[in-house]
Amino acid sequence: MSPNPIRRDEAPDGARFYAVLALLALLAAALPLLLRGLELWALFPSLLGALALAVRWRSGPALYLLALLWVGVADRIGVTPWEMLEFVAVALVRLINQEPAVSMHRSLAPPRLEEQVPLLDMFQAVVVLIYVAAHYRFLGVTRNLFPLDRRRRVRRPDPERPGRLVLGPILEQKRSQDSVDPHEVGPLILVGAVCASLGQLLWLWVAARSARRDLDGLRYRGININIDRGLWQLAVLLWLFSLLLVVAAGVIAYLGQRRLTADEAALYLQDELWRQTRREQSRINRWLAWGTRNEARRKAEGEGRPAPAPKTSPQKPS
Repeated sequence: MSPNPIRRDEAPDGARFYAVLALLALLAAALPLLLRGLELWALFPSLLGALALAVRWRSGPALYLLALLWVGVADRIGVTPWEMLEFVAVALVRLINQEPAVSMHRSLAPPRLEEQVPLLDMFQAVVVLIYVAAHYRFLGVTRNLFPLDRRRRVRRPDPERPGRLVLGPILEQKRSQDSVDPHEVGPLILVGAVCASLGQLLWLWVAARSARRDLDGLRYRGININIDRGLWQLAVLLWLFSLLLVVAAGVIAYLGQRRLTADEAALYLQDELWRQTRREQSRINRWLAWGTRNEARRKAEGEGRPAPAPKTSPQKPS
């Protein structure tokens, strides 16, 4: 963590590096849209991402992805993003005023983003991933990515009361500038390319799925399979992600337990034992306490001494 606060108007070397990297990624992300014929609207998501980077919004990547989705939906419908915005605004006003809805005028031009160009798709996926990583790393060296600790404040001497300190603004725990390495761009591009390739392969595999083909064996049992192809592909994708999530959680938990020392592992096992058998142990301890009190009472009566007063109710535990 950087011990000294950095003002908002300052731009350290690490921040400049990540800002330039994010801007280059935004510029590169507009190229596939331009090559598909979207003209000036191809620059709309990149301009929104650059604005979010300039004002240091944490929601910048989310806004950029929403802008890409907006452009894609408008192209699929056959209108410009501005025309779709006007239609949505008019539809909301009519809905509030309880007026009948109007239909959207669509052009006869085919969607330009519907055509599959794997090379352009993979290139855009890589540069979008680089932009998202650069944006958040830019925020890490200029702002705080984690919640603020309001106890960490700038302490300055009070000019009116010598020997006293006054609390200044809250310190934003930023990433240290010494940890910024320009050579991290290469591994980032490699990771983005690998993720884009795996995503493309996953998409090709999911696109070939159909309920009639995957559940072909049920037809011989008299079961008719009539599931929509898109719905079945979504179900397969969710099942695959759930399976991978369960496997990843198990592997991470196992690796975490392997790093425990003997004392830490014993403490973990004791906690698990108590959590699984706390009711049984509580019942056994009540019986032991009840038996110990009865034994002390019998011994006291046999020796002619007064029986000890019970600390709790003498009722027999159930």
